[in-house]
Amino acid sequence: MRSSPARVATRPALFMGAKRGLVHGALSGTDRSSQRCSKRCGWERMRIAVDGTSIGPGPSGARTRLLNLYVAYAGLSARHEIVVYLAPGTGLDAPLLGAGIECVEVSKPPSPLGRALRAGAIWRERLEKEGADIFQAETLPIPSALGRPVLLTLHDVRDLAESGTHFGIRRLYARYLLPRDLRRVERVITVSRHTRDEVIVQLRGDREKIVVVPNAADGRVVRVEDERSLARFRRRHGIPWRFILALGHLEKRKNLGVVIAALGELRRHDSVGDVGLVLAGRDEFGEGDGLRLHAERESVPLIVTGPLDDHDRNCALSAACCLAMPSLSEGFGIVPLEAMSTGCPVVAATSGAIPEVVADGALLVECGDRRGWTLALSRVLSDPSTAEDLVDSGRRRVRAYGWTRSAELLRDLHDELGGTGDWRS
Repeated sequence: MRSSPARVATRPALFMGAKRGLVHGALSGTDRSSQRCSKRCGWERMRIAVDGTSIGPGPSGARTRLLNLYVAYAGLSARHEIVVYLAPGTGLDAPLLGAGIECVEVSKPPSPLGRALRAGAIWRERLEKEGADIFQAETLPIPSALGRPVLLTLHDVRDLAESGTHFGIRRLYARYLLPRDLRRVERVITVSRHTRDEVIVQLRGDREKIVVVPNAADGRVVRVEDERSLARFRRRHGIPWRFILALGHLEKRKNLGVVIAALGELRRHDSVGDVGLVLAGRDEFGEGDGLRLHAERESVPLIVTGPLDDHDRNCALSAACCLAMPSLSEGFGIVPLEAMSTGCPVVAATSGAIPEVVADGALLVECGDRRGWTLALSRVLSDPSTAEDLVDSGRRRVRAYGWTRSAELLRDLHDELGGTGDWRS
């Protein structure tokens, strides 16, 4: 495995400048062994350029995936080299560099429109200078005419759905231009079978080009047992002793109103005692005010914490009576797996990829079934045996996913492309 980066140097760069993490050291025994094996096994050692310039500093599934997947990839072997392009201030460079992954900080990434119209030539020049063999796109649109194979990761296709938050240019791109981009990439990577099927049906994607490389729980999520830490967390955010947790962005597709209505019904009948609702996530679309008014009408104690850091996130999952995820659509659903890994019972919707991910590890309810949500939350909050069964089944289910297994799938895909050789001519 390559040595950890020794320094970070600055040099002239495209996209208005970049900061680069350099990995120094002679070719290790593992590297030499990898090169010999590449000749025997039919694949070539390659340099993979990963575009993560659209990933910001806040919590997101794309951020969790990029960090955990490529750290796991770096731990497998030195078959291929990875260089990750990042926007400034994301905080991702330190853990990636610590895993021996080269990082390039792009100070002014092009806008989505700029990527579609003029970023292809800029990216191509940079990739030529870097000696990159494959371009792995984590960002849409895909720059054109890169002169090398492109792998595209799709987390979901919610820009096509009425429940989506994004409109305008993104909706038009997803509906009319994304199918074209899918035809010209070498492979499409989806995070779930559900997203794969949506790509085939809604975007007319080629099944033979689609590979499922699933997500897993964030490796930084662990259960907090220290009662003093949990008490400080409650005081810091004004959180009641018993609460239901909803974790993620506050946006329309999260369908949080159904949980407020269900909890209001339970409180009116005094069947679960004094239970509050905690919403932990970024409110960039202005949904918080409407949710507060709804909670006030239903007499539900509502606490909106905003985004939580890693420690407080772990405390929230460890202290909650249950996690509620009533989303109208999800391309995967990392949060339920994280809740299961901390021993938090999960009540989730039957929409999107959620049933595929949680299987029998959660109580599943139709996303619009208010009575169903009322009954499901009542079971978890008032019946200890139901909660214990969900904790046990959740812990079994979370073991079905792992970043190392996903990294192996991705490495096999890179091996396959390295063994074809056709595009190198």
